[in-house]
Amino acid sequence: MSQSEPPHSSEQFKAPNPTVQPERSITSSKTTATDPTGQVRPTATSG
Repeated sequence: MSQSEPPHSSEQFKAPNPTVQPERSITSSKTTATDPTGQVRPTATSG
C-alpha cells in the first residue's frame, strides 16, 4: 500500500541531495513530483 503514495517517496529521494539549497529543493520538489526517477531533477539544476 505504501507504493500507492508516490509523494512520500519523493521526499526520501531529496534527502540524499544535501548539495542543493533548501530553498531550491522546495521548488524542485514540485517539478520532481512528476518524475520521482530523478531525471527531471538534474535538468532543473542545470538551468
